[in-house]
Amino acid sequence: MKAKLLVAAILFAPFAHAAPKAVDVYSIWYATDTTDQTSVETFHGCLTTSSTFPTWGQLWNVGPITMHPAIVLSVTTPNPLQVGTSLETAINAAIAASLVPAPTANNNTIYEVHGPTDVTNNGSDGTRLCYNNKYCGEHGPGLYNGKYYQAALVPIDCPLCGGTLKTATWIGMHEIAEAAADEGSATFEVGDQCEASKNLTQLECCSGMVCQPWVAKIGDTPSNVCCFETGDSCNGTNDCCGGLACTGGKCTCEALGDFCLRDVDCCDGHCNTTSQKCETPPQPDAGAADASSDATGDAGTDVPADGGCSCRMARSNASAWPLAILGLALLRRRRVSRR
Repeated sequence: MKAKLLVAAILFAPFAHAAPKAVDVYSIWYATDTTDQTSVETFHGCLTTSSTFPTWGQLWNVGPITMHPAIVLSVTTPNPLQVGTSLETAINAAIAASLVPAPTANNNTIYEVHGPTDVTNNGSDGTRLCYNNKYCGEHGPGLYNGKYYQAALVPIDCPLCGGTLKTATWIGMHEIAEAAADEGSATFEVGDQCEASKNLTQLECCSGMVCQPWVAKIGDTPSNVCCFETGDSCNGTNDCCGGLACTGGKCTCEALGDFCLRDVDCCDGHCNTTSQKCETPPQPDAGAADASSDATGDAGTDVPADGGCSCRMARSNASAWPLAILGLALLRRRRVSRR
């Protein structure tokens, strides 16, 4: 991902006169490592049908952009898996074996390959992605039976860019979006300025989700993410807002002594945000109030916000900033320590 000027190009990007080109995206996994596959595919699916993504695609004369169901390959993964060489060779072999659909026309297909942790994932220059200040994902052109396509490599575990789920969503969507733009009229890497914190302020949540605090582990400063509230369906604790747990497929409140970020996370209705634990609500003073007696009281329930998202539902005004969806670094991190 090479740094290029983005804002001016977007503001002055001409809309093409030809009809938009439909683009198909195929998400490819290897059976040896399908970490967070369900969450990643759910995220990609709802984002490509949101109000923002199609609007953005029109800037580059592409659309609709269709995200197809995930494909899991039970074949040996090339090692290293490298953009420009073994990545495209592996894709072509899978197409030839009828494991992956072939491109039907020039520049209308994207193959997003999730690089397993048991192989080395390299960029086109041969250096390892996600390490030693190397960029975290890359896409480039491939060719099958005379038809060009885009191949994107997204390492499943990327320490440089945040780990597993964060990598697969943020970097994955970045590479898909840039690859789609390259299938259209783009002549530069359109997403490279979208990771900056100043561009993480208009995160669009998919329908049914809300923007609330979340942390990767106890003690972290909360970040705002798209998540589900009490009673909503969930596949795991990472889907739930604040300190809510995922119990029986639903986001549920926590008992005394359990992790929390907000009062609503606790079944008894009180969260100590300093310790991030559910506690018994404090008893009111029996006597007259003393202005000096509460100096060491609870700091309150407000959670510091990092400006990481300002949520809108997926059916919101489509005139919003067209590249907001590319700044999804704060979507959701793996909560590695719950207790």
